[in-house]
Amino acid sequence: MIASASITLFAYHMVDHFDITLGAKTETSTIYYLDLTLWCMISAVGVVMAFLLIRATGAFTAVIHTEGNDLEHRMHGMTRLRDILKWLFSAGAVGSASFALMVVYS
Repeated sequence: MIASASITLFAYHMVDHFDITLGAKTETSTIYYLDLTLWCMISAVGVVMAFLLIRATGAFTAVIHTEGNDLEHRMHGMTRLRDILKWLFSAGAVGSASFALMVVYS
């Protein structure tokens, strides 16, 4: 997912740099604000993922520092990692939508 997001970001900047477009014309400010909103959503997802990573780290640290309940701590950490992957998928979908807007309306 991280590779996909990186490739999308790279492609986004290449389209911007080389001014590639499919020729659709619309009011620039509308698309600009929509794109800005999408990138703000991606930033918010990044903050949530950072928070979830910190919480997951606590569960895996408990496996190292405690005796007993290792399986429970590990499963708790895996559950939190699953939540992180859901957020990563959401960020990728929003990033792809933003990229599509740029290609069509730039």
